[in-house]
Amino acid sequence: MKEIFQLIAAACENMSHMSTRSYKKVTSILDTIAKVKLCFVMLDHECDALVVEMFQSFMKMIRSNHPLVVLSTMETIMSLFINESEDIFLDFLSSLFAIVRKANQNVSPISSTLGE
Repeated sequence: MKEIFQLIAAACENMSHMSTRSYKKVTSILDTIAKVKLCFVMLDHECDALVVEMFQSFMKMIRSNHPLVVLSTMETIMSLFINESEDIFLDFLSSLFAIVRKANQNVSPISSTLGE
């Protein structure tokens, strides 16, 4: 299972360009993760670092030209994780706070929206 989760996290990194062949596949994977609440399974298998990696990929690659459904799916996945997790990891919180910090000029507005 951990290998599958690693592939999912790696796939999220390849989503920044909508013109690639893998874009629709990755958005489909994200939709499935949100619908079946796969992030819970990832936490059950102690894949905390992969969850953090996946969320950091979300923040890095989301663009304003992505369909709103993609942003909504990412938001759903992150919200499920935050609401249901017993422990929120410092790595995740640090990256999240860095994104939403008002003084951070290197962050796209859509990433800030997702972080909020």
